Amino acid sequence: MTLDVFVSDIEAFDLSRANKALLQKFIWAIGSPDWLNNDILFSEQNWLTPIKKQVKQSPQKVLELLKETINSSNRYRLGEQFEHYWKVAFLLHPHFDLIEFNLQVIINQKTIGEFDFIVFDKVRNKFIHVEVALKFYLWATSPMNQWIGPNANDRWHLKQHKLLNHQLKLSKQQEVALWLESKSLVIEQSVGLVKGRVFVPNGSALSLDFSNDVSMNIDGLNQSNQVHFYFTLKDFLAHLEKNQNESGFIKWQWLDKSDWCLPNEYRIELDTAMSIECLLKLLQSKGLISDCTLSVKKSLMIASYTSIKHHETLSCNQRYFIVPEFWPHLH
Repeated sequence: MTLDVFVSDIEAFDLSRANKALLQKFIWAIGSPDWLNNDILFSEQNWLTPIKKQVKQSPQKVLELLKETINSSNRYRLGEQFEHYWKVAFLLHPHFDLIEFNLQVIINQKTIGEFDFIVFDKVRNKFIHVEVALKFYLWATSPMNQWIGPNANDRWHLKQHKLLNHQLKLSKQQEVALWLESKSLVIEQSVGLVKGRVFVPNGSALSLDFSNDVSMNIDGLNQSNQVHFYFTLKDFLAHLEKNQNESGFIKWQWLDKSDWCLPNEYRIELDTAMSIECLLKLLQSKGLISDCTLSVKKSLMIASYTSIKHHETLSCNQRYFIVPEFWPHLH
């Protein structure tokens, strides 16, 4: 059973909409394509199948663990939420023991670094260091071709370099290896896992083959359901006007940052979505739109929904970033 099929199957669970959403975010966070695509250890068969089985058999048990764990985190930081989804996954998985979570390396009163996770692989009988990251990037052609975070303060090539050349090599430093040994830990493998979504400028084809351009390439993103669009607000409204015959049947929702992990297969109640006019009023009431310039003050994510025949829910069919007028030149 593929990830998207299982996420859709959660809709049939006898749960509240909020609980379905939490399970779906959890499954997407730990099961969506890994950008580094570097280890069979976390393939769907080896990694996700045992967790999906537990979710299907005991959804309430998984929900209780998720709520207990996430409530102990800073729920306003999406990165921390993402780490806690992985903490729950390691606690649930029959092949792993969670040994350490967010372990700071402090030697001679100096902080050297931090391990996201140290787990024990019971199948391969070894300790593994795992670093996880959740990223959302937009393709910018100016000032240079690169993937940039929505707030223009993050670059994929810098994150990738830091992860591969520093974070994953932490246990190889001699003083850190000795420090770990004093805790009876010998790291035999380090794995980096990066999940997320990318957004291309309006007008780009969703079927872009990133492997054709080395500068654009992120492994695992040749799946069209992981690639989306971004617009300025003015361009977005012009796009809707141009396609008004189609856009008139679409409903909209502003996605709070805590909902950026919602999978494409997520559904919402009919009375939750709104027209584009109501969405704009909502964003204005929250101070997210500058009335005088008709632009957003910071990048925000919205989702479009269409009706499903014989269902009292709407299905998400696309998501967008709306960026400030001069993005990424914000400063």
